[in-house]
Formats: sequence, C-alpha cells, structure tokens
Amino acid sequence: MKSLCSAFIPLSLIGVLSCAATERAPGVSEEKIESDVLAAASSYMDWGGPVDFQLRFGPTLCMIPPLEPRFSESDLSGPHAEKLYFIHASDASSYAGVDYASEGEGGFLMPDSNFDLESRAPSLPEFECDWSQVLVKEAFAPSLYSGEEAELSHPFEGGEPFKSLVQPAERDGEQWVPGEFVGLYLMLRTSRETPGTDEGWVYATVEADGAVTAYGQIPSCVGCHRRAGSDRMFGLPGVDHEPSVSD
Repeated sequence: MKSLCSAFIPLSLIGVLSCAATERAPGVSEEKIESDVLAAASSYMDWGGPVDFQLRFGPTLCMIPPLEPRFSESDLSGPHAEKLYFIHASDASSYAGVDYASEGEGGFLMPDSNFDLESRAPSLPEFECDWSQVLVKEAFAPSLYSGEEAELSHPFEGGEPFKSLVQPAERDGEQWVPGEFVGLYLMLRTSRETPGTDEGWVYATVEADGAVTAYGQIPSCVGCHRRAGSDRMFGLPGVDHEPSVSD
C-alpha cells in the first residue's frame, strides 16, 4: 500500500452542486481520493461480504448529493424515506469485531454451518493513499418481504451462499428486504492531523450508476458523524463492539 498522499492536485467533479457544497481536503490529493473512492466502490463486494448479514434501517435520512438538483419523491413519513443498509469494512475486525476465522461475524452467528469461512477473507484493492480504514455503506430502498427467497438475493446476486445469510430488517411486525439499489456512502480514514479532513475522515458518495457525486467534507455527513465523537463512527446497533481506528 502506498504512503499517505500529501500533494494537492485540483480536480473538478462534473456536476458538483453549490447546494451540496463540499469542503475539499487540501492535505490529500483530490485526484487520488477520487481514484480510491472508485476503487473501493468497484471492489467492496470482494472484501468477504458485509461485517454482518443483519439488514438495518438507517437511523437518519441520508441523501446522496445528486449530479442534478431534484426533489425526493419519497413520502418522508413512510419507510421509503429511509434506507436499508449493509456495512463493508476494509478492516472489519477493528470496526465490528469480525473474526474471519470463526463463525461469529460482527456479533451475528452465521446460520449456515457449511459456509466456507475461507471466502470471508478480505481482498483489498491497491489504494493510492494509505487509508487505515475504509467503510462502505451499501444502501437500498426498503421492500416489504413477501416470503420469497429470491427477494433476498439482490445484495449478493450470483454470490451464493451469501443470500442465505441475509436477515430481513423488522419494524412494526413487518419484515423488509433490499429493494432498489440506491448507492454507496463511504468513509476513508487517514491520519487524524491531516489538514482538510474531519479528524482524519474523508467522506464520499457514489450513485447507483457508479458516478461519484461528492467527496471531501460533505456537510450532511460531517454534521451527523460528529455526533459520534472523535472517532466519527456510530458502530452497528445490537453489536457489542466499539469501533476503533489508529493513526
């Protein structure tokens, strides 16, 4: 893995909006940040699967800054105003206590005893920068579960046996599974003292079609994650593990 990127190389993202303005990170190369965001977005499915297989509703209404301004068509009082998500981590052990050599994954015991644990070993891309942690939040529109297993296959399409491990999210006696893929929210961690970062964190968003819509200090991301304290990570509800990072 290469050393920390320190040169500032200006790069314009097509369609970055004034209404979703992002403070750039002058302590790291913008060109290489975007390269690493794209590398993570294209490879996270090869990291061994999410840190656990329990679907969860997002605690807040996260919105990906669009390339063109548009109003959400979701009813803000309904379940589609929120997202279902999985978390993928380049260092799953420090984030969720995942031990890839055991059956206990992120506090969730895998129900399939015949699952090949070897396939859970992370396979990371060659990042341009020396990130100590990369988190990828994979977001989906909620879909009411009808009992058909096929509805559970979307997050890991063609990726048996992952789909058999997915646990629907529950709310008010109903079960919800992934519907339409919405996009990705990423957090990339470098040294805490790096100028232009949020205690070392750089945020990014990627739409479902693969377009990077924003990166750097995205105001909505920063405002939310600062509530999590100096490490900026909330962790997973129901998982008794405190996420950690190191410089």
